[in-house]
Amino acid sequence: MPGYHVFLTNVLPYLVHGQAESFRWANVTLVGAGGAIGLGRALTDGARVLVALAAGAAILWRLRQEVDERLKIVEVAGLVVLVTLLDASFGWYAYGIWLIPLLVSAVHPSALVRTWTAWLGVYLFASPTSSTTPFVGADPGVKQLDFTAGYLVLLLVLGAVAFRSGALFRSHRGVPRDAILVWPWRR
Repeated sequence: MPGYHVFLTNVLPYLVHGQAESFRWANVTLVGAGGAIGLGRALTDGARVLVALAAGAAILWRLRQEVDERLKIVEVAGLVVLVTLLDASFGWYAYGIWLIPLLVSAVHPSALVRTWTAWLGVYLFASPTSSTTPFVGADPGVKQLDFTAGYLVLLLVLGAVAFRSGALFRSHRGVPRDAILVWPWRR
């Protein structure tokens, strides 16, 4: 790139708005799913903000926990990939392959993906057939919703497991739980 300003003026606006409507039949992001089921732009953008906030909270909680550093890096990178797959303006079916390191981390005893609900989300976007989803007879623009639903389920489960592990609260003895929820970055 000729300069940093090109990223701010060209690349970033394309990532946020892009040409999602041009490829609606193949777009597995929230923008594509919102367009496929007829949600308005305001609802879709609101969902994108909520997903970004949920992913940010999950990333903060996982970074604060005392687990193996290699596992922490893989899981935080997986969460960043998940939020990118959901919040970008366009995402292709095959982009789920970027989640393989996160899925392989399930062999670690304290991995976030060691729950059956996380693997339910994985099954939604990685199943070999589309006959298992409720979108079987739908047009091609709606069939990608199983990918989007799988990414959402996986992100929500990872966030819930990171929150439920409670390591964040154990490291702050004497501090009210509400104060930690408001200020998760304070040590």
